[in-house]
Amino acid sequence: MRARLLLIPFIFSALAHAQDIPAALTETASGKPGQVQPPHLDRLPMDGGWTYGELLDKALTGDFRANMLAGEYWMGFYYLNRGDLPLACLEHMQSFFQKAAEKSGHPAPQLMMTDPYGIFGIFKTAPMRPEHAGWLADCRKLAEQGDMDAVTALYTVTDLPPEDLKRYLAPLEKKAAKGDQDALAQLAFIKTDWLKEDPAATLATLQKHGRNAKPVLLARMGQLALSLGNSVPQNDPRRKEWRDLAVQTLSRAAEQGHATAMRTLAAMPEGTDAEKNRGFLKSLCARGDLECLLAGLSGYMKEKTGSVDGKMLQDMFDKARKLGSNNACAWYSQLLSEAKPPQEQEVQEAARALLALHDERAMPFLKEPLALPQKKLNHLPPYAKTHKELELASQMGDVDSCVQLGELWKEELANTMDSVGKAHEAQENMRTWYKMAAEEGHPLAKLRLAQMEDPDLLEKPASEPGATLLNDCLAKAATGDFITLKGIAEYVTPEQWETLIEPLRNKAREGDSLSQANLAYLMLFSYRSEESGYPEALAWARLSAGQGDPCGMYVLGRALIYEFGLEKRMAEGDS
Repeated sequence: MRARLLLIPFIFSALAHAQDIPAALTETASGKPGQVQPPHLDRLPMDGGWTYGELLDKALTGDFRANMLAGEYWMGFYYLNRGDLPLACLEHMQSFFQKAAEKSGHPAPQLMMTDPYGIFGIFKTAPMRPEHAGWLADCRKLAEQGDMDAVTALYTVTDLPPEDLKRYLAPLEKKAAKGDQDALAQLAFIKTDWLKEDPAATLATLQKHGRNAKPVLLARMGQLALSLGNSVPQNDPRRKEWRDLAVQTLSRAAEQGHATAMRTLAAMPEGTDAEKNRGFLKSLCARGDLECLLAGLSGYMKEKTGSVDGKMLQDMFDKARKLGSNNACAWYSQLLSEAKPPQEQEVQEAARALLALHDERAMPFLKEPLALPQKKLNHLPPYAKTHKELELASQMGDVDSCVQLGELWKEELANTMDSVGKAHEAQENMRTWYKMAAEEGHPLAKLRLAQMEDPDLLEKPASEPGATLLNDCLAKAATGDFITLKGIAEYVTPEQWETLIEPLRNKAREGDSLSQANLAYLMLFSYRSEESGYPEALAWARLSAGQGDPCGMYVLGRALIYEFGLEKRMAEGDS
């Protein structure tokens, strides 16, 4: 997997979830006279010059750089897989890149969004649309001028050859040659992480600037030295030399507030000042550094008391939840549920916040998670109606219900071919309901009737009337008609399918509960459903059900009880 965090290469480091932070970090910080309270999150600098809270504030104003950094933050969160479900991360990423694109017209965020689910080399597997080609061309022009946003986008979504990448780096190398330390650090990251050049040679180049190095350069030197030290045997004399250099440079960077340097030092106690490291960790938690917050909260959960005691611990939970951490929200819900006396209202609020992050760990905390609203027959799609309700709606003139009854009898026919009598009954019912819908002009019903006369109709794509009937169905499906979309899934190409469901996916992203349910249904139960899509489909179903949509409840329940799930949660599905 490609390393792609060019603009913020030092925000992320090794996983910290399972590490215990010293107990001092979770001590009560309130009520002690003379104790200095942690400064406000927004007033403390992050590696890129801002805190995440400040980044959000700037992003809301439409600042291009803030939105790009926030988008890459969540992209990194997704690829480093820190316990937060991918769908939530990707939605944040898409949102920030979209805002960056809207405010600036820059092609880089547009290009980044062409690969929303992290499938590298997207243009190998899907046809390139005209706008994609335009964004690619514009990014290449900007990359020639040294625009690193454009270079990052090209590297992210295309198989950028090393020779092209090196050519695009020429402006950055010119800045580095003049001693620009930000350019030096950025170039070192690209050479070792993207081009896989010798880290020892890169480190030697950086050491020439070591005397007056800024924190960003010191941190990169320390990381390279530590990596080199860990790559040689214990008895190799270079190991101590490199580790000593790592401690020296990381300490200098940490003392100037560099977050990654602080974290790295705390993770390598050998040859470091333990007391100073504890101070670094406290400072990071006060700043809202998510890795340290999660490590501290993880350590606390191992010895939890069933309550959230102490201002500092509450602050840690609040900051981590504000940053969108599923784990922090889940732990917080767990603690509230175990508190004595019970805190029912707080538990429900915390659980719903977790459910909004697509995390199924919220379900046990919701005593009545899916309160069924009063049914409105005409507003429900056919898959949420009973057979009797479909017949009633059909008799009242609902064409969609007629088609769906035909589709249900089509499924019944497939299941009863061993019984001549049942097969005949199914065929007659199919014909009855399809004919009623066809008389009202429904294209799928017309196609099904034609298929009953000629089962091989669509195996001859150039023939008439099959081609015309299918084209009419495609036009109907393109309007967002769910029944037709499901009915023709097996007859369209993968490219056509993605185009057809794009409007549905967009409405689901906007929060429309019925679209979320429909999308989940298609991903789980249509001809094109596949097990690999189960986590995303389940997330959409949970979002819909969480909004009280009966269709979402139906899809979620059916998925949990019968279908492709990693676990079959019968009781939850029944609810």
